[in-house]
Amino acid sequence: MIDIKSNQRSLIVGPTGSGKSVLAKYIVRDWGRRGGTLIAYDEKGDFDIPGAKIITGLKELNEVQAGRYVVRPPLEIVSNAKRKRKFLDAFFLMVLHGKNTLLVIDEVLAVVDGGANDPPDGLVGIITRGRGLNVGLIALTQRPARIPLYFKTEAEHVFTFWLQEPDDRARISKSLDFDALGEYEFYYMAQRSREAAKYKLEGEKRLKCLD
Repeated sequence: MIDIKSNQRSLIVGPTGSGKSVLAKYIVRDWGRRGGTLIAYDEKGDFDIPGAKIITGLKELNEVQAGRYVVRPPLEIVSNAKRKRKFLDAFFLMVLHGKNTLLVIDEVLAVVDGGANDPPDGLVGIITRGRGLNVGLIALTQRPARIPLYFKTEAEHVFTFWLQEPDDRARISKSLDFDALGEYEFYYMAQRSREAAKYKLEGEKRLKCLD
């Protein structure tokens, strides 16, 4: 059984079209509807959450109450490295200090790529200190080998769809048979368990355990 607490960390990995986003939406399907805040960081503009308000600026974010939000910074910020870093620094600190929040990052490489050795302080704080502030994280990525290792080591829950690259496979597990995964199938590993359970994603409303 998959049971994710509000202050825990989850890592979801897999290539484009594997089902990462659909799985994330399944996990957060009820978050932010009855107390608490759900915030998704979505640069690509394709991570939609039913009932969520779209936010493009930090001023709007500073005024959020409990509810569901998708943060999509405008192109003039995303396309400028210095402005984007300033935005991310402020954004992650707001999330960290906002408390009682679940953050979804649609692609980790969008916030650490090219700067994996110098990630935003607020993001590191969410990963390492968020538990005590009831700030949870669901991080998605196509290339787990290219993101900081602590995204995996600090995660209580790891979900992995099929991976092609040997370094990505090794980063997640050297013992899993990735080639045994079919379409929309994934392995689920809980931090306290050494066993991986196999599941299949059946839309945004149902998971089927295959073990």
